[in-house]
Amino acid sequence: MQEDGLPDLHWARIPGTATVRESGRFPGFEGLKLGKGAKRDPEAGRDETWPRKAAPLEIAGFELAVYPVTAAQFRPFVEAGGYREKSFWSQNGWQWRNGQNREEPALWGYSDWMLANHPVVGVTWYEAEAYCNWLNAQLPPEQAVRLPTEAEWEWAARGPEGRRYPWLGEWETWRCNGSESGIGRTSAVGCFPGGAADWWRAVWPNSELAQDLAGNVWEWTASTYMENYGGAHLSVLNAGVSDGGPRVVRGGSW
Repeated sequence: MQEDGLPDLHWARIPGTATVRESGRFPGFEGLKLGKGAKRDPEAGRDETWPRKAAPLEIAGFELAVYPVTAAQFRPFVEAGGYREKSFWSQNGWQWRNGQNREEPALWGYSDWMLANHPVVGVTWYEAEAYCNWLNAQLPPEQAVRLPTEAEWEWAARGPEGRRYPWLGEWETWRCNGSESGIGRTSAVGCFPGGAADWWRAVWPNSELAQDLAGNVWEWTASTYMENYGGAHLSVLNAGVSDGGPRVVRGGSW
């Protein structure tokens, strides 16, 4: 926690697609194609096929939180009355909050699930959105915080090589808190450093890594869910406020 009472978030700088091309560190990279368009994946579904005629996506550089938001980082929002302040919520979110009479995340009262250094869980998309809006009300405009889009999340996790996992190579159970770990619950963020995403260090060697993009908990994105990538320019790059539709989650959990 910072002295001003705000959560102490750490950020990894992720270069955009143009910066990667200009660096020359990834020969042959033309642009971002999500899903099976990035690299052949025999386990991917048909809805993860990049349309043949769709151009690659261009992603601007951005920053991604090094760790999933923890219970300790979410607590100031709860204790500051964020659930009672309408201005932090979208219209659909406020309607949901009132309908549920929600004052805190669903599992907030269960200490086993709300360890300070574990990811906050039991949080809907509306609550994640409101949390970002609460932060933005107290930060300078140039430090705006939001959920990553689906395209940004995949770009951070897979990069210009189209990695199947955040690390380079095949699946290895020791790299993340998956079902094979035997933990059977959430784990402290960053305790699986071997599974960190790090491809951007080929361009910016001093940038932070991103932890827990695979395993531990599912992660919300800003993007509206669509059945396939046919409307990729409308969905995977969408970072607007909630329209009440389903949203994309990424990452996989334990």
